[in-house]
Amino acid sequence: SWSPDDKMMVTGGADRHMKIYKADTLDEVLSVGGSVHKSWVMSVAWSPDGTFIATGCDDSYVRIWDAHEHSLIKTLSGHQSSVTAVAWSLDESGILATSSSDGYTLIWEIEGADTMKVFTLKHNASSNTAAWTADGRLATSDFTGNLVIWDKEEEPSHIFSSAHQGGMAIAWDRHGRVASAGLFEKRAKIWDPRVELTDPIMQLWGEETTTKTVSFHPTNDEVYLGLINGVVRVWSLAGYKYTTS
Repeated sequence: SWSPDDKMMVTGGADRHMKIYKADTLDEVLSVGGSVHKSWVMSVAWSPDGTFIATGCDDSYVRIWDAHEHSLIKTLSGHQSSVTAVAWSLDESGILATSSSDGYTLIWEIEGADTMKVFTLKHNASSNTAAWTADGRLATSDFTGNLVIWDKEEEPSHIFSSAHQGGMAIAWDRHGRVASAGLFEKRAKIWDPRVELTDPIMQLWGEETTTKTVSFHPTNDEVYLGLINGVVRVWSLAGYKYTTS
């Protein structure tokens, strides 16, 4: 996960450490948390205002770190299994989504050491990803292959059932479209929650192996797929035009 100024990035891994690197040189600046995290660090996220870093671990706990002092502020308990994703809201400071293989996504309000659980979002299976839009919508997915859109409510606004054959990576673009890439498939799909469609508006085929990550270009109509073999594929979405008619 990148710092808001793009000068640092934070990672986590099987060694139970959270590590911070300089983005330009990849020099390691800090390694902490090995004595705090009791198991793998499954997910990390830097808050948009640069104040906090959240880590989600295989031990079921979420930990909030001071991004400047690199000290532990708070340990959040609420999940019953591995925390597979942590994601900070882009439109509200201090709002954090945490997804877990226990089948729940929890929404937290973080104000320093003061923390309040705001929503509990229930899935029908283990949840593996979470991603926010700039206007406060949340996309989550589960290992049965469902892609779910939430509009600041505890009930979903859209459910794209069986979007993939299992877990997926997901990302939003600036237009409100969602890309999903099946972790066990050789394809990705583009969805548009703004229109009443249950099918994807576009499917991206032809990958030689499965996809690990997906992201959109911030200004161009392009989607980037990171494959498990180390290859990055770039697809253009310029041919799709959204209309309200």
